[in-house]
Amino acid sequence: YVATSQPFLPFTATIRGDMQEEILKIEQRHPDKIVWIIGGPELLDQCHGLFDRLYLTHHKGSYKIDTRVDLKSILSGYRMVSASAAPKEKCTFVVYESIFKRN
Repeated sequence: YVATSQPFLPFTATIRGDMQEEILKIEQRHPDKIVWIIGGPELLDQCHGLFDRLYLTHHKGSYKIDTRVDLKSILSGYRMVSASAAPKEKCTFVVYESIFKRN
């Protein structure tokens, strides 16, 4: 499953209403599936506390952007478990895991 506010692939769906409640329902109905949450700050804030793992791509350089994410706040309660560099793409892929386990 991919949870996003702007579907971009044929197999994505838009979830409306209480995001945490809706994602928990999907997890209960399909415990064998992984739910991917792709979005900006608003979606990340709404789903904070649901993430068992975060996959972040850090891009080197300066970019003109219209949206900011407070990484310090989002990464509070997570530890880095792996990182790999992609020099040609000028980015680093980092995986963080929650130090708190959900029931």
